[in-house]
Amino acid sequence: MRASLVLVFCAALLSMAGQLFAAEMIGREGCVTCHTSMDHRAMLPHDMQDEDSCEMCHGPGSDHMDTESSKDIRTFKEKSLDALDEANDVCLACHGGAVERHWPASSHQAAGVGCADCHSIQHPGQPRPDASDMSQSCLSCHADIRSKTLKQFGHPLRHGQMQCKDCHQAHEPPGEAELRQITINDNCYTCHAEKRGPFLWEHEPVFEECTICHDAHGSIHPGALVRRAPQLCQQCHHQPHTRNPHSDEFYDFNPSARISRSVLGESCMNCHSRVHGSNHPSGLNLMR
Repeated sequence: MRASLVLVFCAALLSMAGQLFAAEMIGREGCVTCHTSMDHRAMLPHDMQDEDSCEMCHGPGSDHMDTESSKDIRTFKEKSLDALDEANDVCLACHGGAVERHWPASSHQAAGVGCADCHSIQHPGQPRPDASDMSQSCLSCHADIRSKTLKQFGHPLRHGQMQCKDCHQAHEPPGEAELRQITINDNCYTCHAEKRGPFLWEHEPVFEECTICHDAHGSIHPGALVRRAPQLCQQCHHQPHTRNPHSDEFYDFNPSARISRSVLGESCMNCHSRVHGSNHPSGLNLMR
């Protein structure tokens, strides 16, 4: 019992000492005394334009002002897990709406990514100063996707006509791969509504998932296809068929194959032009 009382008394003393020597708020004027080019109050939301605006995110600055050490202020640059969680909690204290509420369970959070790794602290809503747009922040980590965006065919991401956030939501929405919609197809239909249907004659892989045939991030094949026709088509249509006897012939550099009018230019889509689906009464083979 006596040992327990001693522990409680020591804990109380430590708490009182922490309060006695805790850092104090110095106000915005104290910060801009040294950080003359960092007065971003005018860029902050109206509810943060007060004398404590800097310290609302960076914490009390009296110790930092005395020692001029970055260890005595929150810099958002520390990469330890504890510091990362603390920094993210500061952001989520204000940015905890419908978009950001899933962040604590997100794959980015689990991978040790902090809010400040993608967003500029001094310029809310904008990417980091070393990124021309938000997509550059994404591609700085996702190098495999960056290489795909440089290929000839695909979405105009590298030309600045769209950004990663048009399809993905980095704060973990309900869709897989951080997609904005529940399914990949629903995400694609946001822009490509004409491919949604319903069609009288449906092409099964189109109904199942767009990425069976297309690579959304970029491809060396026209239409961002994962392979060039007819090899793409023959991944599924490779069995002998009485109505389409040419579908079992592999045209991949096969000089003995019958190059008939049905595969003119070695592309099935020269005839089967309605490959996403057809509403024509005679469109069973997606030719009309």
